This record gives sequence, C-alpha cells and structure tokens, in this order.
Amino acid sequence: MSLPDWTDVNLPYSSHGERDNEVVYPPTPDLDAEMTAHFGVSFDEVEAAAEGPLMEAYIAEREALSLADDGESGEDPYEVLPARWIASGDPEKVAYGKNALIRREMRTWEHNHPLMVQNHKDRTGARLAGTFAGLGFARPGVQVEMADGKQYLIGDVNRLGGVCDDCSAFDSIDIVARYRVLVEGL
Repeated sequence: MSLPDWTDVNLPYSSHGERDNEVVYPPTPDLDAEMTAHFGVSFDEVEAAAEGPLMEAYIAEREALSLADDGESGEDPYEVLPARWIASGDPEKVAYGKNALIRREMRTWEHNHPLMVQNHKDRTGARLAGTFAGLGFARPGVQVEMADGKQYLIGDVNRLGGVCDDCSAFDSIDIVARYRVLVEGL
C-alpha cells in the first residue's frame, strides 16, 4: 500500500493576529440601541458609573481573589465579588456590586447576540482565509511538511487540529509547504 500524493500549498498554518494588518475584517455590529432598549440603560452609562476610586479597589480585590483561589474552588470571581460587595451593606459597594453584575450581564448578552455570533464566525473566516487551516485540512489524519522540511501528523500535534505557540511543535505562522490526507474522517 502506498501513501497518498503530496499537495503543494505554501501557506501559513493558521493565523492568530499575526496577519491582522493584511486581513479585511467585517465591521462589528452596532448593538448599542438594541442593548439600551433591552436593559433600559446604555452600556456607556453603566461603564461611566463604574469609573472612579472604587473601580481600582474592586479590580484589586477581584485579582487577589483570582490569585488566591487559582481556580481550585470553581467559583468565578466575577460572580463572587459583586455578591460580596452587595452583601457588605456599604451603600457605595452595594451600588458598585450591582453595577458590576449589570455590566457582566450586558457583555454576555452582546457576546451571545446572533449578530455578534455571526460576526465572530465571519471574522474567523476572514482571518483564516489564505491559510492552511482555512482550507479545512488542519484536522487529525493529515500529514504536513513545513517549509523547513520537518513533517508532522495533525492530531499528534494537537487533537483538535489547532496550534498555539506553547502546545505544538510549530507556530501558527509557520509555512506548510505541502500536505497529504492519510486518514479520512478522524
């Protein structure tokens, strides 16, 4: 049994911001009016209310909470700290804690909005255009040969087919000279 033929591509593996100056991204949807109608207040107003001396104290306490816990408790400092500040009874902390909760709710609403979800997909597509990953072959079962002549089996590099600077044998901007599909459907 012989191996499949190689296909020449000479493309960067993928892109994680390295090509931003070359990529034309679709505009981000403006959801301000819809968000204001949904929440009864604009995000800018909520952000402006968060500015001030309490902001620095809040951020410092949240960071300390994150470092002290280091993810062991499974509690999210972005949920725990507002509740603590609200429960404190201090009127300024109560107001700030409530503000922190509404800011988070607004960001979550925006992140999950169908227009933003589609925009993220479109931006990812634009970023991957002109890359090996954009061709759809950055998946387990594909063998790549990099420009330096080294060969890798995708799936052996990263089971999900991705690549990052600290979890693979090559960088996302390294050039894939050629590839071949060894196993379909993995």
